[in-house]
Amino acid sequence: MKQITAEDVRALQKETGEGLMWCKQELKRRWAEEEKEEMIKEVERLYHMDDKGSEYDERLRDILLYLVGRV
Repeated sequence: MKQITAEDVRALQKETGEGLMWCKQELKRRWAEEEKEEMIKEVERLYHMDDKGSEYDERLRDILLYLVGRV
């Protein structure tokens, strides 16, 4: 997951007028959703791969590590 910086939080606060903690949590939620969408696309790409060689295994490992880290 991306690192949330103070600048990111302040920019969202300025944009929304919400409190700092709300902005931090909202950024976490948004970035987690983006990461989830990327992983879903990657799973779909792997599913349709014809040659399931070393790249396939490496990407599958990355996805599994991601999922284990989300628990």
